Amino acid sequence: MDSLAQHSWRINIAPPSLENVPPLESLARSVRCGADRAGPVEQPGRRSIRWADGGRGYFTKCGVRKCRGGVSPDSRRPGGGTVGKRLMQAAVVLVVIFAAAQLIRPQRANPPIDPSRTLQAHMGTTNGLVAIVDRACRDCHSNATVWPWYSQVAPLSWLMASGVAEGRKALNFSEWGSYSPERQRELLAAVCRDGSSGKMPGRPWTQLHPEARLSSTDIETICATAQQADR
Repeated sequence: MDSLAQHSWRINIAPPSLENVPPLESLARSVRCGADRAGPVEQPGRRSIRWADGGRGYFTKCGVRKCRGGVSPDSRRPGGGTVGKRLMQAAVVLVVIFAAAQLIRPQRANPPIDPSRTLQAHMGTTNGLVAIVDRACRDCHSNATVWPWYSQVAPLSWLMASGVAEGRKALNFSEWGSYSPERQRELLAAVCRDGSSGKMPGRPWTQLHPEARLSSTDIETICATAQQADR
């Protein structure tokens, strides 16, 4: 009986199987994670983060937990939304700069024209050069510039105003009579040379104004007039 009682006592106090019991470290981790899910509080040594929407959270052993402010899932990375915010700021800056640029209005006035000084008055209406100049060179090399709509929008307005000013300074067919005969011959030779090489009227201008392109017949007419004036 004593041995039987002893055997029964041993069976009753035998420890349970530990095969399905999780390690103590896992249990402790679950407890900590549960506390974080319930709402982590700021503790000394716990590194905090702040989301772009004003929310604040902390790094824990269970990942990043958000405890107050904003709406963000646990998987959200710290600093999320910074790139989008910077792009928005850059767009606002560009809009402000573009709007401010419109306040700078370059001069687009056409000086008065004296008909007696024009190329037409000195060459006659029958000369083919006059019609070519009026079609392809008028806007940049005369006082009869036609300012298109984009000449009122910066920065294109600045480019065109600068190009017209430089063009009139180099050659102004509205002031043809003010040039000496020698200077007129030099200018006609330059027009022939630049037209033959394709330098003038210029590719950007002809893309916007296809009618300003010089055909081979136009170039022959210009060069023929230059040769006649040089004799």
